Amino acid sequence: MKQPFKRALATVALITLFVSGGSGLAMLYFMHIKESQRADPAFSLRYLDQKGELPSHYVEEILGLSSDKPINIYEFNALDEKRKLLSHPLIKSAEVKKQIPDTCQVVYELHEPIALLSDWENAAIDRDGRLIPFHPFYQMEGLPSIIIGEIENPKWGNKLRLPRVHLAIRILKSIPLQDLEALDVSRVDLPSFGQKEIVMTLNDSILRLNPDNWKKGWRYFLEIQPLLNPGGKTVVDLRIPKIALVHFDIDSKKEF
Repeated sequence: MKQPFKRALATVALITLFVSGGSGLAMLYFMHIKESQRADPAFSLRYLDQKGELPSHYVEEILGLSSDKPINIYEFNALDEKRKLLSHPLIKSAEVKKQIPDTCQVVYELHEPIALLSDWENAAIDRDGRLIPFHPFYQMEGLPSIIIGEIENPKWGNKLRLPRVHLAIRILKSIPLQDLEALDVSRVDLPSFGQKEIVMTLNDSILRLNPDNWKKGWRYFLEIQPLLNPGGKTVVDLRIPKIALVHFDIDSKKEF
């Protein structure tokens, strides 16, 4: 009984040694192949396959890709490159993949501006109040401009977390943007009632609204709009509830 048992143990030991040795050899072979590919120019990143609105050379610049300094595809960390894209003020979402042997695939989406900022050169904001550069990245026309007043240390990609900015965004989301040319909320924090106002410039009217009840003022304007002169800009002061002081020209004034 002991001899068969010893032979069985020996057989198991030989099989274990063979399997472990084979696994070790396979691992060594795999590592050898990887090291060979790391030194092989055929495995250098040469192509960018990008799906988005930015020029390819701009995406390459964000990722630090250069034909003068080729990167081996096995040293290219797709997760790190995704973080680079997401840290850019223009980019809302991104995915990065590498395709062996020489291609980087990038899919991304840009933040969408809803208004231009008159306070700064070449600046816009999206629906979250995020400050983003406009030209040459966007070709949109007809966006309204807004004035929000002084803000300390604005930075690209940061959200402007001020009550007057939030107010401007609520207004932009609530009215037809095709009718809006400009929106000024820079005076909503002033202490004097005579100075405190929202100024809304439409295609044919300029509205002065009370920041505390601008929605009621807007609805009342829609009620009286058919009664206003169609020619030229009509200034409508709606800061007092249910009263509209209408300036048709410099010499005339009418109350509704």
